This record gives sequence, structure tokens and C-alpha cells, in this order.
Amino acid sequence: MEINSIVNKYVNETNSKFYLVFVNGILANDYCRYPQQLSLSSKQDKTVIDIDDNADLSDPISILHLLDDSTKDWKITLNLGSSSRATILEKTISCGESANEYQVKCFLKLNLTANSKLEYVKALGDSQNVTHLGTSSADLADNATLNAFIFTSGCKLAQNNVSVNLHKENAMAFVNGLYITRQTQRCENFCEIKHLTANTGSNQIFKGVLTDSSYGDFNGKIFIAPKAHSSNSSQMCNNLLLSNQAKVNAKPELEIYCDDVKATHGVAIGQMSEEELFYLQTRGIQKDTAKKILCSGFVQDALELIESEQLKAHLSSLVEVTLGQMMDQL
Repeated sequence: MEINSIVNKYVNETNSKFYLVFVNGILANDYCRYPQQLSLSSKQDKTVIDIDDNADLSDPISILHLLDDSTKDWKITLNLGSSSRATILEKTISCGESANEYQVKCFLKLNLTANSKLEYVKALGDSQNVTHLGTSSADLADNATLNAFIFTSGCKLAQNNVSVNLHKENAMAFVNGLYITRQTQRCENFCEIKHLTANTGSNQIFKGVLTDSSYGDFNGKIFIAPKAHSSNSSQMCNNLLLSNQAKVNAKPELEIYCDDVKATHGVAIGQMSEEELFYLQTRGIQKDTAKKILCSGFVQDALELIESEQLKAHLSSLVEVTLGQMMDQL
């Protein structure tokens, strides 16, 4: 595996200033570059990332996982200091050249202390031979904010398990995602947010684009404890099916033990609008191009949920390539 060339290519493509490099789950410290307000400790496949109090890390920090075609697992813990700000992109890059199937198990633990804010973006673009099992949990203190976005494409099976606990007042969690599947790919998203005290807020928006015989699953749950009055939460999952064989299962859940709250949820599953497609064709746009325009419009508002302009541009380019490959095969 040519680590230097892979990292340099990524840095040049994304204009990244800071990055942590892991090779098959093991921290490769010699290839890392990170700010002084961040410290690392690592033992085999377990790594702890600490960000100082009052740190303002405006430049995104990339966590790059370089993977060959062998089974592996790892655990990362991120501790965000009080009143600190950080933006993280976690991305997998498959480097194996064989057709062997393999499995990845990864665990991420986020600890957000008082008044901290974290934007966390995960981009899964693994080989079609990989089963990716991801588990993430987050604990938020008072006035802490988590803005998370998960983009999934390419895996044989991708499973994203997310659990967020809002422990203190004015903690806010935004957990959003986009999945694009084709052929026989399968993507499963499980997200649970627990409102454990008063005056907390959460929002979940997931979108899926599916074609061929692929399958998508969204199971979102909002739990509001008896003492969590004045909490506000919402869930929405929208899916666009581009073939009759593609299937999706969307199940939003509300478990509420307090009356003084606001909680909403919704699901939409449908196919491309023939009326909108016809309208674009009457304006002289070719049918294939019109389909791409409608698909791009469907996913764009999900991408707008990413606050970092640098990460939004990177994800937009990944989505454009993925949709282009999908549309070329329709």
C-alpha cells in the first residue's frame, strides 16, 4: 500500500490542511498532520483524540481509513473540550486489489462537553466487496451541539448504528444522512436519540436514492424521558426509487413519556415524477439529462445540511460521481 501517494492525492483533491491517517485500523502517526490543540493516544486498534478547551478548529480535520481487503476493526474516542469547536470528516478508502469479500467493524465514541460544537461527516465509499458495520455513540452536555451527516454508497452491506444521548439542557443533535445504492447493495441506518432532560432538541433527515435490486432501511427512534419537558424533535425519511425492484423500509418511531413536548415524524417513498420529467423535456432537455437534474435536486437539500463549505463541496463531488454512474446504467 503506497500510503504517501494515497494521502497526497487526497490532500490535493480536497485541499486538506489537517488529517489523521489509519491503516487497517491502526494509527499511522508518521503520516498525520494535526493542530496543536489536538492530542492523540493510541494502542493497537484503539485511539483517543482529545481537543483542548476553548479550541476553535475552523479547518476540517480528516480521519482517513486506508483499507486493504482483509477483515479488521477499530475504536476511536473523541473528547471535545468545553467551549471548543471542531469539524471532522471520517472517510474510508479501499486500497485492496483482489475480489475477496471482507468485513469492517468500527466504533466511534463522541463526548461533547459544555458549550462545545462538533460537525461530524462520515463518507463511506468502500469497495463493493466490503461489509461495513459502523457503530457511533454520542453524549452531549449542556449547550453542546452535534451536527452529524452520514453519506453511504458502494458497500455490499453498510450498517450505520447511531445513538445520541442528550444529558443536559439546551443540548442539540442533528443527525442526517444520504444513501445511494445500486445493483444488490444494501444500506441500513439505525438512529436513536434520547432526550434525557428538559429543553433539548433533535432533528433527523435521511434521504435515499435506490435502483436495480438494492435495498435501503431506515429505523429512527426518538425517546423523550418523563422529565424532558419542552423538548423538540423531528424525523423525516424521503426515498426515491429508480427501479421496480429496488426496495426500502422506513420506520420512524416516537417513544414519549412527557406531555409538554413537540415531536413529529414522516416518511415518503416514491418514484421520479413523470410530470417534472416531461416538463424538462418540453424545455429541450434530453431525457437522460432531465433524470440527472431531478436526482440532483432531490439530494441537494440533504447536502445543504452540511455547514462546512469545504466538506459540502467534497461530498457534493462524491455524490455527483455516484449519481452519474447510477444514471448511466439506467
